[in-house]
Amino acid sequence: MISINGDLRGCGVEYERDQLRRIQPILSEPLMNKDQVKGQIKQAKGQIKNVAGKILGDRTMQAKGKIQDAAGKIQEGYGDLKADLKQDPDEKR
Repeated sequence: MISINGDLRGCGVEYERDQLRRIQPILSEPLMNKDQVKGQIKQAKGQIKNVAGKILGDRTMQAKGKIQDAAGKIQEGYGDLKADLKQDPDEKR
């Protein structure tokens, strides 16, 4: 209960503050870096081009889509590597 003088002990506020302190470093770091995001976008564009090329019978578009998909996978892999290197040594898989 909250007393008249504003004492918050016993109502869980300290527990919530403690939990927020623990997760704050996790929340402040982005889930994905720019290279990971850009790589996934390239992959999606490449897959769309690939499928459009198949539907239209355009082998050039299909080949460009496959190349763009591969480039996206490489860029995403580079982003993964950057994220792994940035991670603390104790937290590595």
